[in-house]
Amino acid sequence: MRLSRRLRIIIPACNEAGRIEPTVRQYCARFATEAVILVVANGCTDNTVSIVRAMQDRYANLELIEIAGRIGKGGAVRAGLWIGLEEFVAFVDADGSTSADEFARLYQLLDRSDDDAIIGSRWLRGARIEQRQPLTRRIASRGFNVSSAAKRR
Repeated sequence: MRLSRRLRIIIPACNEAGRIEPTVRQYCARFATEAVILVVANGCTDNTVSIVRAMQDRYANLELIEIAGRIGKGGAVRAGLWIGLEEFVAFVDADGSTSADEFARLYQLLDRSDDDAIIGSRWLRGARIEQRQPLTRRIASRGFNVSSAAKRR
């Protein structure tokens, strides 16, 4: 039975067994009456799907889409966008890089505004980063940002 909510939060996941549970638990608890939490598991070869399924017994607002092949983060987000009728749709990473409380703050700002979207970034001036990414991940991310910007020119 699908509950009627205003917000759907998509969590794309590929082999996230080691980190999905705390993120899903935090979001399901924080948004128990406000949001559907939708995990889109794609190409998983670990226990990600079984962990999320087990959590569905505890959280009525947790849904799961399982896609056998790897479609990437963007493909998983698109798959999550195609379903549901919620007024607001968002996505967060499975690693918990955005806490549910911080997401709630952004969502409240959007809900009170006339804006159509809000985007959070750890690269914006004034961003508070509570859990820093490993140096190799930060370097790879910056390299991707630079190469993407160069392609757009």
